[in-house]
Amino acid sequence: MLTTFAAWLIGLPSPLALGVIAGLAEFIPYLGPFIAAAPALLVATAQGGSPLVWTILAYIAIQQIEGNVLLPIIQRRLVAIPPAIMLFDILGVGSFFGLPGVVFAAPISVAIYAVFEGTAPDEQRDGKPTTHNGRSRRTDVIPDGN
Repeated sequence: MLTTFAAWLIGLPSPLALGVIAGLAEFIPYLGPFIAAAPALLVATAQGGSPLVWTILAYIAIQQIEGNVLLPIIQRRLVAIPPAIMLFDILGVGSFFGLPGVVFAAPISVAIYAVFEGTAPDEQRDGKPTTHNGRSRRTDVIPDGN
């Protein structure tokens, strides 16, 4: 929506199409914004220098808002995969399966991460030590010597 609105304000032709391309490209983590910006920059280049500069600034601003405000809020509520793992998954799956691998790397890594997170011992998952019967062990109590 932000991309459609920005393209409309700048005066680019087909702002809705540019917004749909940007929305679909968002499914590709890390590379999606660059892929989405390419058609908009090509269209803006045909319009002249001023629309090109405004398009660059708009895409940078939208990416910063999404990457630094919206995505951390969403990811904190859904799945907290470390960014390094996600990057390596995208590179690995993308090198084996090409562009479809890049598109589906994020869901694949979420599924694999969820499986490994679900099989981790309770001590590693919750951060709280447990006994063999699942009850919590208190480790923060200082013994009084008795």
